[in-house]
Amino acid sequence: MKNASVVLVYIAASETAASSSSSHPTLAESAALQQARQSRVELQEVEVVTGEEDESNVFQVTSLISQLS
Repeated sequence: MKNASVVLVYIAASETAASSSSSHPTLAESAALQQARQSRVELQEVEVVTGEEDESNVFQVTSLISQLS
C-alpha cells in the first residue's frame, strides 16, 4: 500500500512539473518527491549462532617476546 502512495505522489508531481513552463520542479514538488522516495526498513535483531557458545579455554597463555641484541 505504501508503494501505491509513492506512485501517486510521483505521478501528481510529474504532471504538475510537465504543465509548468520551466523544466525544473518547484521546491514543494521536489520535497514531496524526496519524502516519497525515503523509506526506512525496520530490521529485527537476529541471534547469531556460531557453535562456539558452550566452548571454554583449556589452556591460555599470554607472553611477551623480546629480542636481545
